[in-house]
Amino acid sequence: MSSLSTNSSTSSSSLYATASSSKRMSGLMSGLDTDELVKQLTSGIQKKIDTAGQKKQVASWQQEAYRTLLKSVAEFQSKYLSSSSSSSSILNANFFNSTSIKNNFSSYVNVSGLSNVAKNMKIKSISQLATQASFTAGNKVSNQTIQTGKIESVWTKSAVTGASMKISFEGKEYTLTVGSDGNTKTAEDIKNQINQQLKDQGLSDKLAVSIDGNKFTLKNIDAENTTAAVTVKSGSDALLNGLGLKANDSGTAITGETEINEAYFKNHSIAAGSKLNLNIGGTDYTLTVPSAFSLPVEGTDAYNQGYNKVLEIQLNEAVKASKDLAGKINFTVNASGKVSASSSLGSVSVTGGSQNLLGGLGLTAQTDGSGKITGYDFTNAVDKGALYSTYLSDSLSGSTLTFDLNGLSKTVSFDATQVENYDTPDELANYLQAKLDSAYGSDKVKVSFDNTTGSLSFQTLEDSTNVLTLSSSSKSGVLGVEGALRVYAGESNRINLNKTLRDVQGDLKTPLSTATDTNGNTDLLSEYKISVNGKEFSFKATDNINTIIKTINNDPDANVTVTYSSTLDRFSIVAKNGGANSHVNISDVSGNLSQVLFGDTGSGITENIIGQDAVMEVSFDNGQSYQTITRASNSFTMDGVNFELQKTTPTKTVDGKEVPDMDPITFSVESKTDDLVTKIKTFIDDYNAILTTVNGMYTEKKPTDGIYAPLTDEQKSGMSESQITAWEKKAKQGMLFNDSTLSSFAQDWRHSMTDVVSSMSSALYQIGISSASYSDNGKLTVDEDKLKKALNSDPDKVSQLFTSTDGIATRMQDLLKKYTNDSLVDTGLLISKAGSTTSKVDQSDLAKKMKDYDAQIKTLKTRLKSQQEYYYNKFTALETYIARMNSQASFFMQSSST
Repeated sequence: MSSLSTNSSTSSSSLYATASSSKRMSGLMSGLDTDELVKQLTSGIQKKIDTAGQKKQVASWQQEAYRTLLKSVAEFQSKYLSSSSSSSSILNANFFNSTSIKNNFSSYVNVSGLSNVAKNMKIKSISQLATQASFTAGNKVSNQTIQTGKIESVWTKSAVTGASMKISFEGKEYTLTVGSDGNTKTAEDIKNQINQQLKDQGLSDKLAVSIDGNKFTLKNIDAENTTAAVTVKSGSDALLNGLGLKANDSGTAITGETEINEAYFKNHSIAAGSKLNLNIGGTDYTLTVPSAFSLPVEGTDAYNQGYNKVLEIQLNEAVKASKDLAGKINFTVNASGKVSASSSLGSVSVTGGSQNLLGGLGLTAQTDGSGKITGYDFTNAVDKGALYSTYLSDSLSGSTLTFDLNGLSKTVSFDATQVENYDTPDELANYLQAKLDSAYGSDKVKVSFDNTTGSLSFQTLEDSTNVLTLSSSSKSGVLGVEGALRVYAGESNRINLNKTLRDVQGDLKTPLSTATDTNGNTDLLSEYKISVNGKEFSFKATDNINTIIKTINNDPDANVTVTYSSTLDRFSIVAKNGGANSHVNISDVSGNLSQVLFGDTGSGITENIIGQDAVMEVSFDNGQSYQTITRASNSFTMDGVNFELQKTTPTKTVDGKEVPDMDPITFSVESKTDDLVTKIKTFIDDYNAILTTVNGMYTEKKPTDGIYAPLTDEQKSGMSESQITAWEKKAKQGMLFNDSTLSSFAQDWRHSMTDVVSSMSSALYQIGISSASYSDNGKLTVDEDKLKKALNSDPDKVSQLFTSTDGIATRMQDLLKKYTNDSLVDTGLLISKAGSTTSKVDQSDLAKKMKDYDAQIKTLKTRLKSQQEYYYNKFTALETYIARMNSQASFFMQSSST
């Protein structure tokens, strides 16, 4: 099912089309205003385009008006008809309570509901509160370390980070993504990652990737059971080009047409923001690369045919983009790859810049007698490796990192004048340690560098409840999978619940169990099974921890709520209900997921914690007799009275027995008639507001002082904003006059409120709610005195007018279903007309109409462009002819003069 466009207006670019031609000669010889003539000659088609656009605009305004009404109705429904338990819902009999329960012992129990029942109740004691079975893991989940990836002083970025390839197999499509580590640069890495994803998606016994003779192959390895072809549907350019594949390659085995070119997998562009400091004729300038520009990939025809020329062009394009340097300097790259710079303003010298440009453009540092760098000379050929490299100190220089320790944020700055203190990973560790000691005090955070893995780690000291977060950086290229620090913003010394089991493995205190396949590769298990209160769950390595928690929490059979405390670094499990019958029993069925997250007693099973019931003594006959009541929850309802137990009542020992040490808790009735009248009046006001909106829409007539059609873009171009606003206000006026759907809704809306409720032979006018006059078009008014009298004399009658099975609330629900039901089955009349803003697919009448207008406009634009080209070609031929005649005349005049 295709989605329909519901744009509120059509842009000028879509309504006005002008043909373009590089061969056009616009009145150079004839002096004619060709553009104006073509405009006049094609005005008929343009008028049709304008008319279609105006009709679409009217449909859009109508849709907007209907949806304004739908929004108001939805708010009314949410407030008064959403739930029979909501205190503001007229479906709830408690909405109409004109009395409330007064409780002088609210610290022990809160009550609400039927006051006439509660006034005869007494509570002698609350001896026990209900508790649900609960369990807090004894183990900490994470290793409580922020661990970065491998940090390098100099590196080349991957060109296939997050690159993907979409394939189809056996009627299904799959997306295979590589480079999630930010450091994928070899075909072997890509092969392993794709095979891993095939395994994760359940395809490892059917499809496999191999590299044979430096060619990439994706093949159906289950050919004995199926001859299904695998097809490359699409993919990232760098990935497909590097593997020698192309879109639509298909077969039981797909082998690259060319050998693998790993150069595609590595960065071959100069990073945006790279700088070169220049001195031209004694004046200092800075050349900044405005946006990354790519250079030819090694091994390609473009590379072989002119790498140096492309580099020269790109350098000079960067110069043109600089308002300070444009026209002042020119770069040349000769055939041997040596760069030079010249300027008409004087000699050019390089005084500094980003290391990738200084090293990549073949610049050599010049020093004075003390070893201080005085400048750089173009002495060597271009070094492509350096040109494409990223440098740790350049990436960090001038940036800041924000850390958060237990809610206290501190910012660490990388001073641009101290780059020598953080240009290597081990120096960076020392630099950060000093900065964090200064920010939080010594012995709060420990920064370590691991020479083996090349990573940094951040750990809190003294207290294991300290939570450290690396919040953000002020500069791009510092954090993230491709950043200098190889760690994401928001990482903390706690597990990230949004990470998959595979991704979180290195952050866990107890690793997940693994298995080794026949090829000797070690990986997480294909699935981890756990049992929660007898309900078995199965999770994969690609499931994230949040998914695991939600799956367990949403299962009614498990009957538990799992939460994670980042402060304690522990999981807690609480039974949702059951009281004495509730329990928490979690164990591993296969794998050790339960042990990793929740701990165990050594046998793979958690403690079986049992809950308890609430126990109280209650009298239902004003204290003449008492009964012991047990409930599985502290919140429950008895005989229409809602109880919420807060704490146990005090006791004392008499003759060796525990007895209540306070008078019984009693309840009294308090009148709330005035409050209820206010609630009912508010309800009537909201009802009237919707009726006023509907009446206004279908009774509003079009303006009598002229015809106001939606403005075309050409008309708008000659008007001010205030004039446009005033005109469109007139154009919208009366657009739904006498609309049958709105008229029907208004009539049904009135009847739902004012008609007699058959089961009671009663109506609202009998309790003081009625229409004052015919001219009010159904608006209701409230006679407060009459309503109060009805509430005091017969409150049940008032309630039943609304809540009985054929009462006002039920009639309104039926009406709203008739007009606003938002589903493909039994769609509401207003939804059918205008659609819903919450629906992903809009199949409404107005949406279809606007789509038809779009199709008309598209067809007319094609015709317009064709006609424009036709006339422009005619005028071009005329200009060419006149030019030829002028040339011949000039020739004859010159000949005659000699």
